[in-house]
Amino acid sequence: MAIMQKIPDFLFGDEATIPKELVMRERVNNHATTLFHYTREESSLLSILKEGLRFTFCLEEYPLLQTLYVGVPMISFCDIPISDSVEHSNKYGKYAIGLTKESLFGCKDILKRLSPVHYFISPESIKPIFQERGRIMEKKKEFRKFDNFPIRKQLINQVESMETGDYTKVDGISTELVREATSINMYIKQNLSPVCLAIGLLKPYYSWSKKKGAWQSNYDECEWRIIEPEVWTMDGEGFDWLWTKDEYEKWRGENEKKAFIEDAKITFTADCIGFIVVPTEKEVPTFIQKLKSMDVLCGEKMSHDQRLLLYSKVISFERIRKDF
Repeated sequence: MAIMQKIPDFLFGDEATIPKELVMRERVNNHATTLFHYTREESSLLSILKEGLRFTFCLEEYPLLQTLYVGVPMISFCDIPISDSVEHSNKYGKYAIGLTKESLFGCKDILKRLSPVHYFISPESIKPIFQERGRIMEKKKEFRKFDNFPIRKQLINQVESMETGDYTKVDGISTELVREATSINMYIKQNLSPVCLAIGLLKPYYSWSKKKGAWQSNYDECEWRIIEPEVWTMDGEGFDWLWTKDEYEKWRGENEKKAFIEDAKITFTADCIGFIVVPTEKEVPTFIQKLKSMDVLCGEKMSHDQRLLLYSKVISFERIRKDF
């Protein structure tokens, strides 16, 4: 769980990842200083406010020699200025929450997994990262050969001891075997997360829309993502991505009513929110009334001042398009 709070000045010291003047500057181009997450239902927006933003698997297509399908666990945003988002909101929903880039950049756990999408044109440019993914999968298969090892638990303990520099020989396991398992484990641990992040942030510049029956430019969506990387553990209790279309469809079938990844979410405080957007002016007062009945924001009890701040963030697409 990542909790965002108002960004403190000390995060912009000598060890800062992003210079403060770049985060804080006024908008000088066609990108908003807020990242917007859209949804179609009022109930979904209220749920986000009560519980936080939750990760879900999204099926992505990668056109290589044959099209590869990957279920990528993510939370999607865009930084299209809200006044220019007619097409985007028509496609993704007329309810939205906007979190400031300032707050997102100030959370180091999020910053490691957050990025604009990398749009590619030629499949040649993405081949190397999928080749590396293939090598990791081969290493996983190599490690699985230890599953039937008579004293597998002791072997895993030995590998963990080797990696911490606290190696103690266990009778019945050769040093060569421990070194082989250690080498495989280290390779996977060092490469898996960056490879997943690289793949999860890839999207074709254009793609065929079955709904529209035409080619569409994905680049126009100005998408950002927070990615939940795959987690490898020697005991097989990690977190796996969905690396085929069949795996994804099976997951969707099992989670048809609540298609989220359990316990994976991003939480935030009231001062991280730039906007809470509803479709019409008529809905603003009724939505604020619903906020008044909320006891918590992202699972944390709200103070009186936080509640008032939350009310001040509510605005309508109707008002934005008339006056912004």
